[in-house]
Amino acid sequence: MFRIGKRLAFLCCASLAGPVAAAQAESLTLTASDHPTAGSPVTITASGSTDYQVNSLSLSYSPPGSSASCGSGPPPGSVTLLSKALPAGAFSVAGRFTPAHAGTYGVNGELTGSSSSGGSSTTKSGSTTSTTSSSSSNTAADVQCLSVKVAPAAHHSSAPSSSCHVPTLSGLMLKTARHRLGAAHCKLGKVKHKRYKHKPKGKTVVLSQASRRGKVLKPGAAVGVTLGVAPHHTSKH
Repeated sequence: MFRIGKRLAFLCCASLAGPVAAAQAESLTLTASDHPTAGSPVTITASGSTDYQVNSLSLSYSPPGSSASCGSGPPPGSVTLLSKALPAGAFSVAGRFTPAHAGTYGVNGELTGSSSSGGSSTTKSGSTTSTTSSSSSNTAADVQCLSVKVAPAAHHSSAPSSSCHVPTLSGLMLKTARHRLGAAHCKLGKVKHKRYKHKPKGKTVVLSQASRRGKVLKPGAAVGVTLGVAPHHTSKH
């Protein structure tokens, strides 16, 4: 009786310690780049993991107005972002598209995995021995959908430059030259006067300027001038 009891106990423990097939699983997550706008690339990242031997990942997107529901497959008119085979384990891949218009775009992702297992059994009848092979396969799929809201493209208006763009000052009276420099983000610099042995009659105007017309200087740069009387001058205001 002792031997029988010990034998039964061994069989029980051996059965409990035997190999147990682990359940296979796969997971898929979709994310989109932040703050997508029309006319700019949008990156869709598919990440997750799978225990299956052979895996296939497909990503597609559909324009605003598509009516297909999630899980029913890509709607008509959808565009494929990528189709990729994956090994077992963790993964992270990305696809990119550029939306032409603002609106809500639908992204469809599908991860399909499959694995196969096989075995054989031997049967002996008299002098004849036969071997029978058997195989089975497991498949699974994880489908995920993502709504990507695309904002209208930002319109960038060109702000006026704050640099000093030296204007034409020749022939202007000093007061007018000062105002014109201010409008061009410059300021009046050193003022010189032309020396005359016999000063002619006429109004005093700018004869020359220290910086040439059209030169770009830092904001608020000073531009010097030389004043004098131009013969036969008609004043500018």
